[in-house]
Amino acid sequence: MKKTRTIQKIILLILLWVISVGMNSNSGLIPTTRYDLQQNFNINHAESVLDTIISEKSASKQTAQNVSLQTFVNTVVDGNSEVIRGVYSDGVLAFPVVQQPINQPGFVSSIDEVITEFSLSGANGVTGLLAHNYLAGKYFYELNIGDEIDIIYGDGEIRSYEISQFQEYQALQPNSPQSKFVDLITRKEITATELFKRVYVGDHHLTLQTCIQIGEIDSWGRIFIIANPV
Repeated sequence: MKKTRTIQKIILLILLWVISVGMNSNSGLIPTTRYDLQQNFNINHAESVLDTIISEKSASKQTAQNVSLQTFVNTVVDGNSEVIRGVYSDGVLAFPVVQQPINQPGFVSSIDEVITEFSLSGANGVTGLLAHNYLAGKYFYELNIGDEIDIIYGDGEIRSYEISQFQEYQALQPNSPQSKFVDLITRKEITATELFKRVYVGDHHLTLQTCIQIGEIDSWGRIFIIANPV
């Protein structure tokens, strides 16, 4: 009997270790928000499914300069109160939002003018939105401190946030989602896990992420736009 209990304890410890490793590896992932041919090839089927969803909406055909908030909301609502369907900032953003396929936390949509919700940040109560810097992410650079960003849910609910800060980092391994990073303000080197905790953990807030291009290196760094509820 004692031997059986010992074996059970060992098995339990192994299971807890496996779960811990899985959680740590995910929490240290910073998606690469730049063009990645191999990534797009691997998630080709998932992207085609998302493309079908977006093609049914006219929101992606609009420009943020000529659409009002209510008009945009009307194009993305589908009745689902649990899912984010759009992001809006007057004169800058008016784009639909899609969710990552299950078990693909590194996925970022390659459909033009579409933004992706980051599943791992959502698990922490933080709304994370990702976009490639050559697609919708390029518009993130037009945002400023104090700007309001509206998140639209499928039932038409709108949650508003105000931009409070920008954080910029150099990726020491530009194409790796688990690269180490250098804070461009403090020049301090941190791990992907530490960066994840800085921008995707804490009190509820909104984080927008895209890549920083320097010269020919389109994923040289990462920029995070932090906005708090209003």
